[in-house]
Amino acid sequence: MKYLLLVVVVLTMITGYAYADCSLPCGVEELITCAAQTNNMSAEDFYNKKLFMAANLDGFCKNPPAGSQDTQLQKDFFKSYCANAGSYYSYQNFINASKLFPDFGCAANTTKELRYKELANFFATVAQETTSALAKHTNDGLYWRYENGFLLGDNMTYHTPYYPEDNWVVATKNNTSPLLTYTGTLWYTSSGGAIVYNLKTSPMQISWGQVTLPSGYSQTTLNNDNITEPAYWIGMGATQLTKDAMMEFFGWYYQNLATGHPVDAADYKAFVKSYLNDGVLGFTGAFWYWMYRINGSGYRTIHQAVTDQNKLVCQDIAAVSRLVNGGCNHYNPGRVDYYQYFLGLFNITLTPVTGTYNVLINYVSTPTQLNSMICDSNLQAYCQVK
Repeated sequence: MKYLLLVVVVLTMITGYAYADCSLPCGVEELITCAAQTNNMSAEDFYNKKLFMAANLDGFCKNPPAGSQDTQLQKDFFKSYCANAGSYYSYQNFINASKLFPDFGCAANTTKELRYKELANFFATVAQETTSALAKHTNDGLYWRYENGFLLGDNMTYHTPYYPEDNWVVATKNNTSPLLTYTGTLWYTSSGGAIVYNLKTSPMQISWGQVTLPSGYSQTTLNNDNITEPAYWIGMGATQLTKDAMMEFFGWYYQNLATGHPVDAADYKAFVKSYLNDGVLGFTGAFWYWMYRINGSGYRTIHQAVTDQNKLVCQDIAAVSRLVNGGCNHYNPGRVDYYQYFLGLFNITLTPVTGTYNVLINYVSTPTQLNSMICDSNLQAYCQVK
């Protein structure tokens, strides 16, 4: 055995390729490495030449399309966030972020095929949300770091369509400059109480309760423009963390990952700017969205849904599209094309899962025909619950 290990080390040093046990790869790096080995490529080359193309990464910064800088706000974003366009979506940034989420592509008791399907679902979602819309929907994803089309104002006071509703509440620390925002909880107020978002847990928890501010903090609604400039509430990063989702990730990050965590209060405005400049942080947000964010009390994360061995009809891109998007926007063509493209690179044959399943419709369990490649509300209702 020691001689085999020596040979592996020597070959790795000579070729520059990483070695992985490909009988059941575990995690993003091993999954990509194994797929690369079947193509006689290094993992990084496979990422840059097969999965995505370096020439297309953050294309707005590399080759702005006609009219892309018509507004002053577009010019400001171009000037501020294109300095590191070539490295933001790099392979190493992606891998470094993935290591913070070891269960991604490695859920217990899952098959090699299902682990690759999770990665293909993730890539297909990322690609569609950042596409440059090249022909055939192949390796043109990771194109936009933000939604340039919504940067329509003349300055940072412009309210994009993603700006949070009036009822989102955060706690801001009294008498601080810069303004410090509480990282543990986010509230959405409603008649008689509030939906409470616990940002300390992984996955996050949602419950019904009251706005209970920690000592030394004041209640602030997100539309007061005193958390950060409105123009920053735009689609950003690999999964477009907009509105409340960015605030949720901000809180979770400082509670779970930041130096000295948990950090009870931090500068949200500075965090958003870092997100646009730091590719590892950007990909970390994408993985957090996939692994730990839920859309409602009693719901599951995307990771939990696609890796459930008892609900295999949820393993393909139809369920993921509904869980991410709440609908079937750009499903086919679009998400389906990307999903099939990535599955092909991983040598996975797509065979839709079909059958009759008990779907909770209007609080009544109803036998319903579902197909893992047909995007509809019944599939979402079945897959999003535990």
